[in-house]
Amino acid sequence: MIFDQSPYPDSTYTLLSPDADKIGWSLGVSYVFPFGLEVGAGYIMLRYFDRIIRNSQIVPKICEPGDADCQQSYPDAPFSMNGDVKNKIVHLFAMHLGWRFGGGKPTLTRRAGAPTSSTPR
Repeated sequence: MIFDQSPYPDSTYTLLSPDADKIGWSLGVSYVFPFGLEVGAGYIMLRYFDRIIRNSQIVPKICEPGDADCQQSYPDAPFSMNGDVKNKIVHLFAMHLGWRFGGGKPTLTRRAGAPTSSTPR
């Protein structure tokens, strides 16, 4: 389970970073076959809280200076980042394939009584 607060204040909200506070949960499973193949799958669901922007100071320019075709189509079009973002839910799915060299054997462990680099000889 996660809770993540958006670091973006309303005054700098843009469509390039349409973030909001969110909660979510995830789960995943994996299995290693005895010959070394590892398969896994995961899922995460994020539920964004509604965000109503009324004071964004970001006002993008639609037309480049000197672009006559754009100016003719969109003469000084009013455009701001203010608006409502509601009912936003994101579902993410993932799959993983991997290979463990040496097969699915467990990792090597030090034998009892075997010297280590910190043990004086």
